[in-house]
Amino acid sequence: STTTSATRSTARTAAGVIILGNYCEGVAVTSSSCNALASYQAREMTYTPADWGNMTLEICATLCYQAGYRYGGAQFRTNCWCGNTYGAYGTPSPTSEIFACAGNAAEQCGGAYLNTVIQAGYFPPTTTTTTTRTTTTSTTTTTTT
Repeated sequence: STTTSATRSTARTAAGVIILGNYCEGVAVTSSSCNALASYQAREMTYTPADWGNMTLEICATLCYQAGYRYGGAQFRTNCWCGNTYGAYGTPSPTSEIFACAGNAAEQCGGAYLNTVIQAGYFPPTTTTTTTRTTTTSTTTTTTT
């Protein structure tokens, strides 16, 4: 198994989901894609919470987080897979076919044997307002002689 490292680049969706990249799942990388014709190996992300007709990266991140996993993998428009590691099978060619999510065409939701890997449990940035008040007191002393 391969674990993530701090040097991998990340992007975010409009809702704040951290996208870690596209990675093959259970198959070898060939010159152009995640090769389904190669000998299929064990999945790295082994848990699937659901096959949703309206899958988005936010839904997948939330489902995997609720199930106790560190990462989610959106795959083939509607699938979501969860696991604690990713990347063992490599990254596909930039020309690999990656589909839009069924529930949000602006997001990528993997392809055939290809996961768009996200950090499970996204937390949109929160705004904190801090108010500081300063009170100044002055004292005047008058002395009469």
